[in-house]
Amino acid sequence: MMSEVYLVKAVRPRYDRSESLVVKIPELLEKAGIRSVIKDGDIVAIKIHFGVIGGYRSIRPQFIRAVVDVVKSLGGRPFVTDTWGLNHLDDAYYDGISHATVGAPVLPANGIKE
Repeated sequence: MMSEVYLVKAVRPRYDRSESLVVKIPELLEKAGIRSVIKDGDIVAIKIHFGVIGGYRSIRPQFIRAVVDVVKSLGGRPFVTDTWGLNHLDDAYYDGISHATVGAPVLPANGIKE
């Protein structure tokens, strides 16, 4: 069976907040069936790439926050994580990814070891 793929246009035909990709994320998650996966009280890992200092391929905090907000609205208890260890939290902070900006704890999946 093939997986369904959901796309949204990142190009905005006009300057209107409703056309923002950040605003479209909740709709995208809804179409993907997020309600069937997250239940009230679930602890939910949101796996991202923390990035590397000097790199430019990390996810913007606004997009992460949009996912966190949807998880919270469903009663989930989200945290943001990457598979790297404690030393790479500095990379996340450098790219603006912190509890303050994404609205959830930012934790390394590998704990304190690399």
